[in-house]
Amino acid sequence: MLVHAAAGGVGLLLGQWLRHLGATAIGTVGSADRSRSPGPTAYAHVIHNKADDFAARVEKITGGARCDVV
Repeated sequence: MLVHAAAGGVGLLLGQWLRHLGATAIGTVGSADRSRSPGPTAYAHVIHNKADDFAARVEKITGGARCDVV
């Protein structure tokens, strides 16, 4: 699952819930500072969407399978 704004309030809750369910969660954040905040730590992968091409990173992380849910 790909979650945009992983460092926000909903992103924090969703990341923890997905981790509890055993899902592989990929979160995007808007800045390097946000990637170090508590929210994204629940995600298996965190992508800084302004510095990285998040679509290419998602394809690499998933082996080309992309995401079932965004």
